[in-house]
Amino acid sequence: MTVNKMTLAISKAFKEPEKEASKKAEYIMDFFGYHERIIDHPRSIEPADRKKFYELTEKNILKEEWEEHTLYGGKHWRSHYWVIDHEGIEKIIANHKPEQESVSAYDTLTNEESETWGSMLHHTNGEKT
Repeated sequence: MTVNKMTLAISKAFKEPEKEASKKAEYIMDFFGYHERIIDHPRSIEPADRKKFYELTEKNILKEEWEEHTLYGGKHWRSHYWVIDHEGIEKIIANHKPEQESVSAYDTLTNEESETWGSMLHHTNGEKT
C-alpha cells in the first residue's frame, strides 16, 4: 500500500481535500510501515488512534481480524489486528469519478464548425487520407 493510494481512498471516503487526507494517510501508514496488519495492543495504540481506526473500518479502508490462541494452562487468548483493506480501498478508488472531466476542444464545436474542421482535417492537397 502506498501513501498516495491511502490518501486518495481517505479523500474520497471522507469527502475531504487531498492535502488534509494526505496528513491522515501518512499518520496511518506510520503505524503499518511495510506490514499489512498490526496488532492492537493497549501500549502501542492510543484510544484516540483506535477511534480513528474504527472510523477507517467503517469506510472499508481498514478491517479487523482476530486470532484465538490456547495457552498452556488451557486459557484462551484473543489477539486483535488491524489490517489494510486492499479490496475496500480499490473499490473506493474505482468508484471515484474525477471532479471535472477534461473536455476536448472538438467537443465544444457546433455541428457546422465540426463539419468544416472535419472536412479540412480529412483532406490533404485535395486528396482524402
